[in-house]
Amino acid sequence: MKKLLTISLLALSTATLAFTDKAEVLNVEEVFKAKIYQTPYEECWSEDIPVYSQQADNSYTDEIFGGILGGVIGNQLGGGRGNKAMTVAGTLLGASIANDSSKTSGTKVVSYKQVRQCETRYKQERKEVVDYYMVNAKYNGREFSFKADTMPGSFVTVSVSPVN
Repeated sequence: MKKLLTISLLALSTATLAFTDKAEVLNVEEVFKAKIYQTPYEECWSEDIPVYSQQADNSYTDEIFGGILGGVIGNQLGGGRGNKAMTVAGTLLGASIANDSSKTSGTKVVSYKQVRQCETRYKQERKEVVDYYMVNAKYNGREFSFKADTMPGSFVTVSVSPVN
């Protein structure tokens, strides 16, 4: 029991003998890494946009002409009792086609106006930045190295504790 108590007291007393001191910095080397920076910029241009006019055509001339032409073609194709059916079908189909055609051709480009368009783009730039500092120092005749996040001065603080 006395041995255990003596060893415990010895261990406790050596732990309390730890202290801080200064070590001389011998060399510092910057270690770099590549970093990509994105810088936004706006790119603008002018674009010609068509201006349309909707023409109101209250005339049924196209439909009537389409119906007559369709009826004539239907009459030529039909024979016997189917002649009348083909004439009616041709008339209706011709009028319908003419009506659809007049609706799609009712919009016309009357002029153009310039519109300013803009878009955000990014310029990428690669830069070398310091990642950390590799420090070589000397304490009590022994050299050692370590990484540091900041540039040290001429001396660094070291923690010293006795070892059996």
